[in-house]
Amino acid sequence: MRITLLKTLVLGLGVMLLSGCVKQEPKIVEVEKEKIVYKVKAYDQLEELVLDLANQLQSSNKLGATLPNEIAITAFVDLHQLNKTTKFGRVLSESFYNELFLRGFNILDFRGQHAISVNANGEFFITRDVKKLSKEVKNSYVLVGTYSSFGKGVAVNARIIDNSDGKVIASARSIYNVAGNCALFENCPKVASTSSHASMAKPMTKTIKITTDNCSKKTCPK
Repeated sequence: MRITLLKTLVLGLGVMLLSGCVKQEPKIVEVEKEKIVYKVKAYDQLEELVLDLANQLQSSNKLGATLPNEIAITAFVDLHQLNKTTKFGRVLSESFYNELFLRGFNILDFRGQHAISVNANGEFFITRDVKKLSKEVKNSYVLVGTYSSFGKGVAVNARIIDNSDGKVIASARSIYNVAGNCALFENCPKVASTSSHASMAKPMTKTIKITTDNCSKKTCPK
């Protein structure tokens, strides 16, 4: 009896471990555009989203075995505001430095300074201060990306563009399942700050005026 019970427990534990190791497949989202339905993969984890986009860029590369040379990576931007990015856009673009490099792409980081900056906070080389950057960067291709709200998720598009003529060399698209993460997209509603002095405000008081009714002790009625 004990042996049978032990076997049952071991078998059950093994099934649980195996089920935990099985990777969940991404959801498929149908996107309708001009009466044409597209099926797009949707991911719950940012890491899985980046991996899928990088794989798509690699497989859709028009140059085939000859990978694009000197790709400059730019921040992913809001589709409706192409000169604005957020924490989400910066994390995406930074992740592609690693993913494309591992796939054999020649990546160029143009944020390097002419010299290493050293101060009390540490040592730094990359910067966004245009005065410290090189005036000109020689690159052949540019990775650009956009994101836009899509239902309860965010549609993310990425492509590699030929810097000389604007032709698209590779393209990718996926959905990131995220609902209301305002911190990641830096669009949280502003909360009015309450000053500590306001909570210590003095209570309202009334002022009472005292008059003599225009009389004196001799003339006032008794």
